[in-house]
Amino acid sequence: MRKYPPHSIEDLRRDLTETHGLDLLRDDQVKPSAGLATGCIALDDFLASGGFPCGEISLLEAAEGAGACTLWLECVARIAQSGRRAAWVEGDFQLNPVSAFHRGVDLRNLFIVGAGGQKSPTHRLWILQELFSSNLFDIIGCDLGGARLPLRESRSLLTQARRSGTALVIFSRHSRAAQHETASVVLSFSDVHTNKNIHVLRAAHRPVPSQIKRRPQHVDFITGPIDSRFLLSRSDGGPAASGREQSRLSTGT
Repeated sequence: MRKYPPHSIEDLRRDLTETHGLDLLRDDQVKPSAGLATGCIALDDFLASGGFPCGEISLLEAAEGAGACTLWLECVARIAQSGRRAAWVEGDFQLNPVSAFHRGVDLRNLFIVGAGGQKSPTHRLWILQELFSSNLFDIIGCDLGGARLPLRESRSLLTQARRSGTALVIFSRHSRAAQHETASVVLSFSDVHTNKNIHVLRAAHRPVPSQIKRRPQHVDFITGPIDSRFLLSRSDGGPAASGREQSRLSTGT
């Protein structure tokens, strides 16, 4: 055993590996997880993963219409157009497929799972487990609404996300500090009409809290069953909204 302090990083490495039998990470092993671009260039440039990190949990805290779902849909649009799949687990609100289509989402590659009248975190956990085990999706979005996901369940989801390599994006109406522990990225969205910034509360290898400028835009939700009269066939195979429905869509600029 050395009787004097190591004089170089090589001496220290030798002491730790040869003398104490420790495993040290190589330089190429210390790197952030790959990510899926959100479509917000400023945010993607800020995040070390370049977007929603794969195999990790991202938590988006926002009120309805604040722009969090739009950010997710812009990411999904890029994934779906390349033939990969995304899934959405409904909570308090149903995702409007017409609005998703107008965001550029190929609906054939977007799998929407209804809650079936059950909105408990335990039921959502079961749905997410089924989606993870299928290994069919690159990204999964889940609306918690005002519910709180217990820490134990959050850790279980993180384990499954890492095993499958799927990016899990959880939406919450309120700040839930307990859920921050398992999320590698935590974003907070203010009212789009009063604040055009995304507040980054947590992000690996980045100074936080930070603010990212964004465009004022949001996507519609619907609170009841989808009226098929508003979904018209198109020559490209996707749905189109009628004139009345198009007037309801809030696309922003």
